[in-house]
Amino acid sequence: MNEFKLIERYFNWACYHSVSLGVGDDCAIIDATPNTQIVTSVDTLIEGVHFPKNTSAADIAYKALA
Repeated sequence: MNEFKLIERYFNWACYHSVSLGVGDDCAIIDATPNTQIVTSVDTLIEGVHFPKNTSAADIAYKALA
């Protein structure tokens, strides 16, 4: 099962009227108030894949937020 099939199977129930863009692209947009939206995003950084083991925490944090 690929990522998108997994999301469709287990997370499509989590749709509410306040969610403008739901799960499916590692982010969501939520209508907080009539003129305000909250944008959230999730990603994974894996040691040895996305950065070497000896990378400092500050450098990992920078990469995560860049």
